Amino acid sequence: MVESLQNILERAGALDAVRSVMLGQRVNDRVVWSATFDNPLHSQLLTAAVATYTSMYQRPLPSVVDRVYAMKCVMWLFIRNQVGASAQWIDAYDEVARWLCSNDGRGLFLLGNCGTGKTMIVRDVVVPIVRALYGKVIHFFNATDLNSNDASAHFNGDMREPLAWKMFKCVVIDDLGSEFVSDFRDLAMGVLTDEAEKNGKLLILTSNLSREELLERYGERVVDRLTALTHRVVFNGKSFRC
Repeated sequence: MVESLQNILERAGALDAVRSVMLGQRVNDRVVWSATFDNPLHSQLLTAAVATYTSMYQRPLPSVVDRVYAMKCVMWLFIRNQVGASAQWIDAYDEVARWLCSNDGRGLFLLGNCGTGKTMIVRDVVVPIVRALYGKVIHFFNATDLNSNDASAHFNGDMREPLAWKMFKCVVIDDLGSEFVSDFRDLAMGVLTDEAEKNGKLLILTSNLSREELLERYGERVVDRLTALTHRVVFNGKSFRC
C-alpha cells in the first residue's frame, strides 16, 4: 500500500471522535452510508487517494473531483496493492465504487463467471474500505458455512449454539451456490434473507450462478428478496486466472 494512504487508514482506526459523527446511519433499521467531502475523515481518505493515484501515474489533478472518482482511486490503490502490476480495471468496478459512495440501505451482490475477481474485490477492497470510511465491521463467511454441522444442529432444533453468521449485522457470504446440498439448504438461505429483510442485516454476496440457476437452487422467494435487498453487479469477461 502506498505509504501516505496507509497512514491515513491507520489514523482512521483511531479517530473514534470523528467516526462517531460519520458512522453509517440506520434508517428503518437498515445500515445506510454516504461518503461526503464535508466529513473530515472521508475528505482525508478520498483526497489522499486522489493525490496518491495522480502522483503514482504522473497525471494532473482533475479540476473537479467528485466522490465517485475519488472512490475509484481508493479502490484502485487497494486493487493494485493486492494484485500488483498486472491489475486491471473492469467496468463492474465502477458500479462497486458508486455503491461504496452511497448504498441506499442495500447490500451488494456480485455475480459472474469463475475467476473474475469477485471474492478479491469483496474481501480485500470492499470490506477494508467500509471499515475505514464508515466504521462498519463486516464478517466474512464462505457459503459452505451455511450448511455446516453447526447449522445442521441449529435447524434440527439444537439452539444451544447460534449460527455464527446470524450474530452479526453485516456479513459476507462468498461463493453462494457452492455449499453442499442438504435438507436444510433452502431454510438456511430463507433465514438469512428473512433476517436481512426484517432486521436490517446488510448482505454482501458473491456467486458464480446465473439468476436462472439461483432460482432453481433457492426458489423465487429467496431470489426476489435478494433482488430487493442488494445492488446487483455482473462481472463479465474471462477468468483472470487464465
